Amino acid sequence: MSIKCNLAILASLGLAVVAMPALATDVTPQRLLNTAAEPQNWLAVHRDYNNSRHSPLKEVNRDTVKDLKLKFIFSIGGRSTGGPLPGKEESTPLVDDGFMYVSDTYDRVMKFDVRSGTEAVPLWRYDPKITKSRTNRGIAMYGNKVFISTNDVRMIALNRDSGEVVWETQAIAPTDPATGTPSPKTQTFTAAPLAIKTAGGKELVVQGESSGGQLGTRSWVGAWDVETGKLAWRTFTIPAPGEAGSETWKDNHNAWRVGGGGVWQTASYDPATNLLYYGTGDAFPTHDPEFRPGDNLFTASTIALDADTGKIVW
Repeated sequence: MSIKCNLAILASLGLAVVAMPALATDVTPQRLLNTAAEPQNWLAVHRDYNNSRHSPLKEVNRDTVKDLKLKFIFSIGGRSTGGPLPGKEESTPLVDDGFMYVSDTYDRVMKFDVRSGTEAVPLWRYDPKITKSRTNRGIAMYGNKVFISTNDVRMIALNRDSGEVVWETQAIAPTDPATGTPSPKTQTFTAAPLAIKTAGGKELVVQGESSGGQLGTRSWVGAWDVETGKLAWRTFTIPAPGEAGSETWKDNHNAWRVGGGGVWQTASYDPATNLLYYGTGDAFPTHDPEFRPGDNLFTASTIALDADTGKIVW
C-alpha cells in the first residue's frame, strides 16, 4: 500500500501521523517582532503584537476574491466528539512554513502538514481532557513550544514537533480565605495566550482570566515562564482595599470581592514601552449598579501593564 494511501486512511481515523520530517524554525522573539518579513506565516493569534489581524499577502483582493474555491477540508472535532459540554469554535489557526496548528473548543491542539496545498495531513493531536468547556480562541507559539490555556484554568506547553507535554501548570488564582475571593469555581480561560520577551529579558506567556464579568469573581492577568511554567506575576483587574483604584468602589459591603473585570481577548504588546494592553469587561453584577456605586475601576477599561512586573501603569 502506498504512503499516500496510508496517510489518507490514518487521516480519516483522526490518528496522529508522522510521515516525513515535520520540523519548522523556532519561533524567536525576532520573528514575532518582525512578522512583516514573513507574509506567508501567521505566528500569533492576531498575527502581530499590534493585533492588526492584517495579512500583507496580495493574491486575494477585491478583484480575485470571487475566484476563491475550496481546496480541502478536515474536521478538527467539536461537539460531535467532545461530549455534552457546550462550546463554540473560535480559534485562529497558526501557520509556520506550511505547518498549521489549531485548537478546538475542547482545548485539543492539532498539527497539520498543509505544504501540498491540496490536503491537511494530521501529524499529532493533543487532548488535555478538560472538565468544562466554553470557548477557545487560539494558541501561542514560542521557541519550539505551543501553548494552550484551558477552560479549566491550566496553562500547558507542548513540543511543536511531537505534541508531547513539556510542562503543565494549574493556573487558577488561589482563594484568599479572609475575603473569599476570587472564587475557584468561576475562573476560566477563553482567550488565546500571548508569548513575549520583555525588556528585562523575561520570556513569558501571558493570559487573562475571562469569566469574572459574568460569574461574579475578581478577574486577573497572569504571566508564566515559557521554559518552566513557573508563575512570574499575577495582577487583578479589581483592586483590593488600599490599592490604587479601590476608592472607586464606594459601597459598604465589599462589592469588589465579586467585581468582575473579565479579560476576554488576547493582549497587544508594545516592545518600545514594554507595556501589555488589555481591555477589561463589565463589572458584576452587570445590571445592578446600586450594588456597586462608584466608577468600579478597572472594569470596562483599557489597562496598560508593565510586562516584567505586571504592575498597572495606567
